[in-house]
Amino acid sequence: MTVIHTVSSRMSVFMPVKTAFVIVLLFFFAGIFSGCGGVDTTVITITPEPPPTQSITGFTASQGDGTVILSWTNPTYDDFAGVMIRRGALGFPDSPDAPDAASDTVVFNGLDNTFTDTSVETGSSYYYSAFGYDRAAVYSERSTQTVTVIYLPFTLVALPDTQYYSLDYPTLFSSQTQWVVDHAEEKNIKYVLHEGDVVHKNTDAEWENAASSMFLLDGVVPYAISVGNHDYDGDRDTTRFNTYFPRSKYAGYSWFGGSREPDSMDNTYHFFTAGGADWLVLALEYNPRDEVLEWARGIVEMYPHRKVILDTHAYLYPDDTRHSIGNNVWDKLVRKYKNFIFVVNGHYTDSEAARLVSEGDNGNKVYQMFANYQTWVFGGQGYMRIIEVIPEESKVKVRSFSSWHNDYLEDSDNQFEFDNVDLASP
Repeated sequence: MTVIHTVSSRMSVFMPVKTAFVIVLLFFFAGIFSGCGGVDTTVITITPEPPPTQSITGFTASQGDGTVILSWTNPTYDDFAGVMIRRGALGFPDSPDAPDAASDTVVFNGLDNTFTDTSVETGSSYYYSAFGYDRAAVYSERSTQTVTVIYLPFTLVALPDTQYYSLDYPTLFSSQTQWVVDHAEEKNIKYVLHEGDVVHKNTDAEWENAASSMFLLDGVVPYAISVGNHDYDGDRDTTRFNTYFPRSKYAGYSWFGGSREPDSMDNTYHFFTAGGADWLVLALEYNPRDEVLEWARGIVEMYPHRKVILDTHAYLYPDDTRHSIGNNVWDKLVRKYKNFIFVVNGHYTDSEAARLVSEGDNGNKVYQMFANYQTWVFGGQGYMRIIEVIPEESKVKVRSFSSWHNDYLEDSDNQFEFDNVDLASP
């Protein structure tokens, strides 16, 4: 007699082949020696239950700029159907089916392996539970991560007068912009601000050198250029500047806002977002004319909720005060608007660095910084301003760094901090 048994066992999922074979033999010989007058053959058909749904692996949660970046590796089995991620504000959600608290939210459901959660608030902590699931909607054990949301520090780079680099030392100029490219991600560099006097004698050869150096930034870090007095030919003639840096080159970039004149880059405005705020950069000509300042006022009034940075060639004097040019710009533009926060300039050669904090008409503090190293050997030795903005600490750190020497100046004029800086959107 032959007896056929069908056995369903969770243990059979993990049963080695040899073990199953031995069990079959045991039943077979048990039939031989049963003394029942014949051979009893017992055949076992093992029907395994499906394996438990596999969890995702490598689940991480990292801080973005006011966001949370989630990433993971999906399982590779055929029945895998997706991942659900729940976010809790009080603790890790336990179940994919229903929230454990009113604050539990499904933030992701799909097949991707990365997700950026933007619906979060800075300073708050969040708890993420990720569940893989199969086609039968059977969920895996949860994978968990927690993170506190912050606004990331970011960096602005100010390039003082590069005129002698363009004239005689183009490799020094390129070393500055290449350093920015190489450290753009590490330092979260958002903008490069050229403070004017790009060239010295306004020759084609100098402009070719300058363009070659500045264009290293293309596609990596956006930049604004203020026109300096050495960038003119005659009475504010910027033909060469606009030939080598044509408006058409920048019109397609999302960070380029526009210019005062349709075919000129002499006076421009730019956008970026960082540290939980939207920013506006104004790049204005040397000693801006009244009509230029009027145009600039109109741009600032169009964007009242953007923090404003002014990049212009002459403004703050090396004695930590504004002289005639700076006072004209201050009185007719900067002091009038609550969203002005930074002014950077070069031009002067009596010293290398200065700074001034002034209060505008609306009670806002404006941080004004001058730097220019052109009188040093080799036209400045590659020194530039590194302005680190730290939103979580309401702090701005300023240092002067040489891409040639790979070091910082350590005196108090070239290494300083501003505390209690209002970095929130206006």
